Amino acid sequence: MKKLHRKYILSVAAILLMAWSSAFAWNGLGTFDAYIQNGKIVVEWQTKHEENVDHFVIQRSMNSNDSYYDLAKIEPHGNGWAYIYIDEKILGKSANMVYNYRLKIVFRDKSIAYSDQSVQVVMVVSSLQHTWGSIKAMFQ
Repeated sequence: MKKLHRKYILSVAAILLMAWSSAFAWNGLGTFDAYIQNGKIVVEWQTKHEENVDHFVIQRSMNSNDSYYDLAKIEPHGNGWAYIYIDEKILGKSANMVYNYRLKIVFRDKSIAYSDQSVQVVMVVSSLQHTWGSIKAMFQ
């Protein structure tokens, strides 16, 4: 019974250690930003180092929702590399939408870290654009 109890404690300690290590941000991220360009949202980041990184995952939530969804898996290229992802699947072309992006870093040992902060982009459709879209739709 003592061996089983000790094994249980070690298993719980290992799980807590994994949760603790994945709860903190990864210090290998240099910059992380997102902005609107030509009606699309561009997400950019640069790494300082990529030791033991298996891949990156761009994640998005909408309208301040806490649920993030995976958009793309990106393979690492090396220390100091700059990455760009263009989100073409935005829904804000007909209404004002708030998009939050974060970077999920998956390591070779399957542990996970996230960018320190998420970045927020507000896609605002002007009344002129909205009206022009309505007029254009009438003649199609």
